[in-house]
Amino acid sequence: ISFVYLTRIFDRVDNPQNNVLGTRFNNITYLQLALQYDLSKKTQAELGISAVHISNANTGNPNLGANIPGVFVGVRWRNSSENISNLKKASGRSDFSTQWGLGIRIGAGRVANLRAGGPRYGAYSLAIFGTMQTSPTLRWVMGVKGYQLGNIQAFIEDQDIVELDAWQGSTGAVWYGGIDWMLGRFALAVYMGPYLKEPYLSSNNLYTQLGVQWHLWNQQHKPKWNPFIGLYVHAHSGQADFGELALGIIF
Repeated sequence: ISFVYLTRIFDRVDNPQNNVLGTRFNNITYLQLALQYDLSKKTQAELGISAVHISNANTGNPNLGANIPGVFVGVRWRNSSENISNLKKASGRSDFSTQWGLGIRIGAGRVANLRAGGPRYGAYSLAIFGTMQTSPTLRWVMGVKGYQLGNIQAFIEDQDIVELDAWQGSTGAVWYGGIDWMLGRFALAVYMGPYLKEPYLSSNNLYTQLGVQWHLWNQQHKPKWNPFIGLYVHAHSGQADFGELALGIIF
């Protein structure tokens, strides 16, 4: 996960043909799945598939996003001859046992106007979740997340839709599950699940979320009572709804 700066973005006058991306700063996400075969203690052959996604997390319109699939083959070399299976021993947790936890996460972000060129609005979320850590590097997560979108609230108020409360119509909720892949103080979070309630004008089937978390202490040494800050993209079926910065803790 990283960021990319674009020079030729959507403009009604100078570049109206670009209806894919409407902001200069965008997130770029690269995913790959590979089969590996050991050629020696330090080299591996690889064959796999990959996907690149570029979008602005719905912080500006248009935001159709760019998706680039791929196939790759290659050779990987590592400086150490130590096998990855020794990671548990290296972490100092060779006697690891399953640990359960309960967590809370509060997030805030920005979301684009429903019309291109309009103002941006706030997006807010609250998640309560349970965790089951089954290894020093893998934590399973399941919980409920509620969120509110300021652009939907503004639309309901501007259109004077009297039969619908603007706040209630701009809120949503999801039931989700997924994993946190933990690497020291960092963790990669991948979640998905069904919608329990959707905001007005939304008709989505699958909630997805991808994020990066930074914990105050090494998670292998302190898996609980370890506050974290995370950057996430809330999406539906791969299409971003909003990006958010969140604070959380697992008890």
